[in-house]
Amino acid sequence: MKDIEIPKIEINNTDDELARYARAIAWPIRVSILRILCDHENPISLDVFVSNSEFRWAISRHLTELKKMGLLHQEMINRKAYYSINKETFKKMGLDFKMLFSKPLD
Repeated sequence: MKDIEIPKIEINNTDDELARYARAIAWPIRVSILRILCDHENPISLDVFVSNSEFRWAISRHLTELKKMGLLHQEMINRKAYYSINKETFKKMGLDFKMLFSKPLD
């Protein structure tokens, strides 16, 4: 077997961002939240997310984490939090993952 030269590992900004995005969506509930918000053009209130759940605190925490990662916008209307997709960040995340996963493996 022939030795191959492995390039030096250098972490760039895109690598950092991909790792942050991966951590942000590593929970199935967060993927579900993002899918629900992608399917709705208008912002959705926290009350709607938790109406069929006894885990208000957990859902609220996941929404907060997604917001901290820049994937969601939060808007306060009449003292209620409404959430929507941050389209710019969400598209960038999709393009970054697409670029990584579209590399030929041959």
